[in-house]
Amino acid sequence: MKGTRSVAIPDQTGAVKQVLCSEMFGGGLEIIDFVHNSPPKSYFREGASACKVHEAFVETDTLVWLGLSSGIAAFNPQTGTSQVYATYNGQPFGDVWSVCPYGKNLLFVATKKNGLWVFDRQTKRFTQQFLHEPNNSFSLLDDATRNLYIDGQENLWVAHWKYGFSYVNLRKNKFTIPPAARGNAFWKFFKGPDGNIWCSEPEKGLFVYTLNGTFIDTIANNFPKTR
Repeated sequence: MKGTRSVAIPDQTGAVKQVLCSEMFGGGLEIIDFVHNSPPKSYFREGASACKVHEAFVETDTLVWLGLSSGIAAFNPQTGTSQVYATYNGQPFGDVWSVCPYGKNLLFVATKKNGLWVFDRQTKRFTQQFLHEPNNSFSLLDDATRNLYIDGQENLWVAHWKYGFSYVNLRKNKFTIPPAARGNAFWKFFKGPDGNIWCSEPEKGLFVYTLNGTFIDTIANNFPKTR
């Protein structure tokens, strides 16, 4: 497959039914079908629907939420059909870098320049937008949002890459910038083997935080750079 991101689409038993590959050179996405053993099929590569697909969240084997260069899409990998959602109150929001589910109804959407958006998966519409507010210390650190992660205590971690990351408990809706976060190029969040949140910083290694956003330590990147 020609992309840099792949996600498995399982059937109801958990067996891999298809593999969806995104972040492809030239845009679009490809799907390999293991059930019918057919050649890869391409989507979002031609005509009015042509765009880049940055990320995918598999909800079911008939519904995948895609982060596009022009919004989000509800995509059915079985039929190849999709519905694109690209505006909120008449405002287009361009590149979507990450989509992250919250509960049964909501989807958080990270955009390249227009902050963090909230999409209702039941009503199929955007309901809220979070932006950086210079005079509000509890707002997003920056409008350029990238990767998202929600931990087991309903804390949302928002990577801004070169700017640091924002942290918020979703029951409080007040963003904070944890110590040591500002100015670092965080890319990904995941739960570490110690139960804490590990935040990857390509040049400096891993920053470790507790679930309440308290900085613990760094784990150095000991892999030598290739020449």
